[in-house]
Amino acid sequence: MDFDDLKNSWQAQPVQTGTDQRRFAEQKNNWLKNRKRLLLSNVCMSIGFIVAMAVIAWVYFSFEKQYQWPFKVSIAMVYLLMVVFVIISWKSYAFKKIDFDVPGKGFVEYQIKKLDLQRDILTKYSWVYVVLLWLAMMLYAWEVTAKVTATYRFTAMLIITAYMGGITAWGKLKKHKKQIKEVKALIEELENLKQGLE
Repeated sequence: MDFDDLKNSWQAQPVQTGTDQRRFAEQKNNWLKNRKRLLLSNVCMSIGFIVAMAVIAWVYFSFEKQYQWPFKVSIAMVYLLMVVFVIISWKSYAFKKIDFDVPGKGFVEYQIKKLDLQRDILTKYSWVYVVLLWLAMMLYAWEVTAKVTATYRFTAMLIITAYMGGITAWGKLKKHKKQIKEVKALIEELENLKQGLE
């Protein structure tokens, strides 16, 4: 290799400016914040579900002889929904160690895949979860209120519906909207990083 080839090769190298380094540091910081938030959220959710499952088990074993199959099916549905949702939520957490200093294309694709799953949980799967949970709660309420007046039965079902609808709407409008925006921004940043690696 002669001097001109060496000079051209050297000049063809990308120059890391201070702006690039700041952008890269910001990208890394955003990803780490998202990862930490997701870990805390998953741990709290898992603990909450364990406590809820213990209470539901107590309710089931205390009252199983008083009620028919809708009671048992509703409790089984709630258990199944909690287990599936916890598994999907933990599946969206990127367990591979982050090494932004030597990002490879495969590593970046892995992170994008996990972020896509996080976005799907927030935009699609949480709706499915809420609807199925609502159905289970309606089945439960229908069976538990079988011996009371129709007014009491439908009032209880309406209160459950309003409560679940209110909590879901609050979560979607306040919490999830911000999270979806953050996840989309991280996906865009990683897509740009991936293009730079190609």
